[in-house]
Amino acid sequence: MINVEVRPLTDRDAATYWNLRLEALEQEPQSFAESAEEHRATPIALAAARLREADAGFVLGAFLDGELVGMAGFFREKHLKARHKGRIWGVYVRVNYRRQGIGRALFSALLEKVSSDPHAKRMLI
Repeated sequence: MINVEVRPLTDRDAATYWNLRLEALEQEPQSFAESAEEHRATPIALAAARLREADAGFVLGAFLDGELVGMAGFFREKHLKARHKGRIWGVYVRVNYRRQGIGRALFSALLEKVSSDPHAKRMLI
């Protein structure tokens, strides 16, 4: 396994995240509900705003030598009676970096972050 840095993405990562998301939608269109065309219509500023919304969830990024090569998101339900539930979404690792443990590192970090939240009790994958 290679040494990968996994950390939550912030609004400063919005452009890089937006581009990786577009790549994911183009490379693996069957894996995502959103289309590449829909994503292209979404401004980077909206991606930045979503990355700032820490209460609704988060997106983790996997970095190798400062390059964003993978991502995984977690969304928490907004309704009070369902806030204990969450959903993993948007998991992607660039093709050239697959089978090196990056996806595993993303999932491990995501599960660790969610399990430290006292309100999260159920995750849907």
